[in-house]
Amino acid sequence: MGRGLSELQTSILKMAYQHRTHSDADEVAFRARFSGRQDQAPDDLHTWEAMIALYDCVEKPRYPRDRGPSGRLLDRFGGQRISIERTGGAKYRAAAAAINRAFTRLEARGLVERHWYGVISLTDRGIEEASRVTVTSEVNCPHW
Repeated sequence: MGRGLSELQTSILKMAYQHRTHSDADEVAFRARFSGRQDQAPDDLHTWEAMIALYDCVEKPRYPRDRGPSGRLLDRFGGQRISIERTGGAKYRAAAAAINRAFTRLEARGLVERHWYGVISLTDRGIEEASRVTVTSEVNCPHW
């Protein structure tokens, strides 16, 4: 891990940082109640969010109740967000593997904490690094 962050890892940090900084207290509380994780670190990024934004995976149609007060999509335990049929099995598997590998490497660097399957939260060190890389450029998060 002597090298710097990959482009994918940088994009993931930027997305998680944007979710953290663009969510107000009501949104964070709503998402915590929705996921059943009130007293834990905020859900800064889900695997499916990164797959949609960074790999153009196709999301399954959802109802309006699947959105928080800010309009950010919410996850449900056991819910499959990505349409494997519309995305394509090979593309889905490649995207999922790449995102999960990047999450694992970011965790090994101490930049994120992984929670239940497919969810990360930025650590203090991750927030510092994300704020540093976000200053130079922005990442597009069309799904929230």
